[in-house]
Amino acid sequence: MACPGEKKLALAAIRDRQELIESTGKYSPFLIFPEGTTTNGTGMFKFRKGGFFAEKTVRPTFMKYSQGTVNLGFDVMEFLPLAILNLSWGGCQVKVNVMPDFTPNEYLFETHRSQGEERWEIYAWAIRDIMCQAGKFSKCDEPVRTKLQYENYMQRKPGAKLP
Repeated sequence: MACPGEKKLALAAIRDRQELIESTGKYSPFLIFPEGTTTNGTGMFKFRKGGFFAEKTVRPTFMKYSQGTVNLGFDVMEFLPLAILNLSWGGCQVKVNVMPDFTPNEYLFETHRSQGEERWEIYAWAIRDIMCQAGKFSKCDEPVRTKLQYENYMQRKPGAKLP
């Protein structure tokens, strides 16, 4: 786990890069996975702070995988065996969905203030909401630590218990 000082440095680096991209237009956007983890392709966890706290424009993007015999999430098996299974299966297809840029505004923050205590939480809620609608994802409001406990249990790690 990152210590608070490291988190502050990471957030500052994200904000600085977002500002550099917007002010110069010379740099390519960068990709942030705002959930901070993977899902099984049907649900979406709450987003984390990184991409939203600076209140800069984002371009929501999500991937939809074709259904097949191998689940592309690694919550029930370790990454290496899953990667081998995925690489050996030629039937997997992914569609990358790039949505229009989204810039937060005061109307968003005022109208949806019940969606978070901090402005970044409202912004993250709005992006997650439109992505869930567009991608037909369900919302998973369980904390990520619950998913990690489940992964450990399914992978039979010592001392692992179901949440």
